[in-house]
Amino acid sequence: MVRDVSAPRLEGAARGHLAAIDVVRFLTIGGVILVHSTSFANSDSSLVANGVLQLAHVTRSVFLMLSGFVLTYSYLRRPLGRRAFWWRRYPLILVPYVTWSAIYFVADGEVHPTWSSLGNFVVDLSDAHAHFHLYFLLLTMQLYLVFPALMAALRRWPKALTPALVVTGVVQLAFTGAAEYGWRPPVLGIWFEHPSSWLFSYSFYVVGGVAAAAHFDAVSAWVRSHYRLAGLSMAGAAIVGLGVYAFNVEVLGYAPIKASAVFQPANVIEVVAATLSQFALGMWLAERASAARLAWLERSSDVSFGVYLAHPLLLSAVLDVAVSSGLSSFLSGVPSPLVEVMIAFGMVPFLYTVTSAVILLARRSRLSLALTGRRATKRPATVVSGSAVARDVAVIANVATPHIAGVATSGDAAPAVLG
Repeated sequence: MVRDVSAPRLEGAARGHLAAIDVVRFLTIGGVILVHSTSFANSDSSLVANGVLQLAHVTRSVFLMLSGFVLTYSYLRRPLGRRAFWWRRYPLILVPYVTWSAIYFVADGEVHPTWSSLGNFVVDLSDAHAHFHLYFLLLTMQLYLVFPALMAALRRWPKALTPALVVTGVVQLAFTGAAEYGWRPPVLGIWFEHPSSWLFSYSFYVVGGVAAAAHFDAVSAWVRSHYRLAGLSMAGAAIVGLGVYAFNVEVLGYAPIKASAVFQPANVIEVVAATLSQFALGMWLAERASAARLAWLERSSDVSFGVYLAHPLLLSAVLDVAVSSGLSSFLSGVPSPLVEVMIAFGMVPFLYTVTSAVILLARRSRLSLALTGRRATKRPATVVSGSAVARDVAVIANVATPHIAGVATSGDAAPAVLG
């Protein structure tokens, strides 16, 4: 018999908008853009660029943890029917998945008047190879598939949540260690060679998000009384991550691109610290920010999924212009740290501002569902200017420095997370 989810064993505040999550989304979307910009604007052999990636690679896992959290927070205290859930959620991911797969298929010049072109597109839909970042939508589809079962298990066996978190944590560390350091068990070899698109590769983060939502009152109370510790956790995790990165390069002789890979044990530590510190910063800001700034952050959340889907298109255009204008050749002689500063404080705000402005307009059109994963809104589309983005980034960074150390170094997306 299914137990009452309102029992004391499962906590959870009343449903409502969580402003702190808007901050996490804002920072993590910025991290996503930083990862992609750094990856494409630098050489795979760049020590500095891959050092940045060592820290910024937390983005996809933070979003998966956030997905598990937001879904659980939304459904913890209300009925969850599988068919109703799937009927509501899948259009929000399938429609933009097909749309943006087609957009990138055309943009990459893959369209030809032959049946093979159509066949290639169908293959791209099956494995998310229309563009490098669309794999995350496949992950989201898998999460939607299993989430009703996760909630049923949570309601029936609430005490099993802690053991499940411990077990998935151990499995996550073992898996990432095997992936990074070369152990390939029989039968599982295919999974180890292509782990990015399989939800099981991130099981600890999903269960972690579920656990945080199930015990939201206790988690938020602890964070509220330990702001500095939460921030310092990111600083400590960054030291560990960079230390492991240096060990992989200098001792094991790994190429920088391999040394900074997503699937490695250090990344597990960084993801937990990044999520905790960003949420702590979000709570701190939510208690002190003006209504206007909170509204800005909520608008940024509203367009996040669309920004995730669209920003590589603008990034490709910017890089093409840089190559054709000779800017890339000029920058090849600039020291890597300076290039990274230009990417972080120039490229990232530019890509975010322009893409979010386009997505804000799309949100008011009939194309909203196809382009943004959200149904159209009639609210005025207030376009955030570049100066406003830069100002808000500066405000968050300035606030974080004395109170939440290391958050600026933290930093993929789904309607469950971003909507």
